[in-house]
Amino acid sequence: MYVDVHSHLTHKDFHPDLDAVIKRAEDAGLTAIIVNGLEPESNRRILALAKQYPIIKPSLGIYPLDAINHLGSALPFPMKQFDVDQEIAFIESQAAAGSIVAIGECGLDGHWVGEETFADQERVFRALIEIAKRYDLPLIIHTRKLEERSMAILSEHEVKKVDFHCYGGKTKAAVDAAEKNGWYFSIPANCNRDGAFQKLLKTLPE
Repeated sequence: MYVDVHSHLTHKDFHPDLDAVIKRAEDAGLTAIIVNGLEPESNRRILALAKQYPIIKPSLGIYPLDAINHLGSALPFPMKQFDVDQEIAFIESQAAAGSIVAIGECGLDGHWVGEETFADQERVFRALIEIAKRYDLPLIIHTRKLEERSMAILSEHEVKKVDFHCYGGKTKAAVDAAEKNGWYFSIPANCNRDGAFQKLLKTLPE
């Protein structure tokens, strides 16, 4: 079974030929495509796509920068404004209804924003972790420059079902987490030209 654990088929670039994209995926042997949400618009679009295409499996989340959309000047570019707590409640309602297969993407980002935003990011991250635990759903993690902090929070919450999307942290930390916690680390398509990802791919346990 082949599963794409992280895709964004809600992106406008896929709109003109989504039928063809889905057919190519099926022809290539994919049995499921997990489409990850970022904020209210993409979360709802994913749910609609899942009804249209059986191969699409919804994962709803709040991207770290979207989680702090209210901070305005702290952000590197404009973000869509929405009530984060309302969206957390919506995601939980979909988890309770059995409408989703995972929570994500979610996590912490220290690449685009500074330390003054971390507490707000963590609050949302922890809320989504608790939803995942309550409904026994895996978490799909986005983290940049804050890999160790993200791992510490996940360990604190004793989370078992985790996939780090496009992990860019230390290889040893990933290997330890995979061996001790059973966490997964997905390897992006650009691993064929990125030495760090190639090293991670060769080092992680199967």
